[in-house]
Amino acid sequence: MSARGSLPAAFDRYERLGRLDPAGAWSRFNADFNWAAPLTQAVPAIGRPGSVDAVATADGHLLSGLWVLPRQYHRVPWLALRCPPPVPGSRTTTTTAGRTDDALFVVATRALTVEGVTGGEAGRPLARLANWYVPLGLTTSATGAAVRIKERTFVRVAVTAMAMGAVRRLVDGITAEAADQADAADRGSQVSRSERVDRERESALAALLDRTRADLRYELGRVVPVADGGRGGRARTVGAAVERAGTVTRAVFAHVRETAVASGRQYGGSSPASLVSASLPLLQHTAFLCGPGPARDRLLSGDGGPS
Repeated sequence: MSARGSLPAAFDRYERLGRLDPAGAWSRFNADFNWAAPLTQAVPAIGRPGSVDAVATADGHLLSGLWVLPRQYHRVPWLALRCPPPVPGSRTTTTTAGRTDDALFVVATRALTVEGVTGGEAGRPLARLANWYVPLGLTTSATGAAVRIKERTFVRVAVTAMAMGAVRRLVDGITAEAADQADAADRGSQVSRSERVDRERESALAALLDRTRADLRYELGRVVPVADGGRGGRARTVGAAVERAGTVTRAVFAHVRETAVASGRQYGGSSPASLVSASLPLLQHTAFLCGPGPARDRLLSGDGGPS
């Protein structure tokens, strides 16, 4: 059992939420849980030159300003940067994860440029950012319940489940369109070879997503009910299954988003473009969770797009 309930139950719940409303699921998750709580925090350098701004973009924020770092900041790969309360006339904006003064922006330590220290004998490093892009998938709310380090498997399962649900919705929309095209072909309409290849590819992607989901769900069902997902070998097996699921989900999303947007169809009353945009934070966060690789490297460089 996880401290947040059984992992299979968490997977089922969050997969359903991700499929029904990807943006709402991510926003609610951040309101409920501060997943960045275990990370080392940096605070704004209040009273120093250079105010802190978090300027909203289409799928994230541009961070600028000066932060005070912990002395051993170089020992950790990621920092959670707190944002100060908004002031009149500030460009600081509201995030989907809560009020800006409650927001934590997760940034790679190597993104920060250290340019001095605070005053006094206990001086601490001062670091600056200038228009550094932080995707919504790396933004959370400090007001949510703090997630403990031992609950990290719960977070990985919940976010991966939401991402799988969101991508499943997109895949279902495309396969439904392919079925319509097949019906048209049966009625005598011409279907090009490239269209047939695309249909076969979409069908294969849907099958791959289904198999991956089934494999992960099976591994979660075998978890020993202690702490947050078993100990030793079982925990490692579950972790590997979650990582595979995240990798497959991002790969399917990368292909499907192009086809979905190009199709122009309405999926359950939502446009493909809006569903892709709503799903992005979930895919960004799975890239953050799944370790080294191209997607994570782009997050480190300030580009939040998933692979």
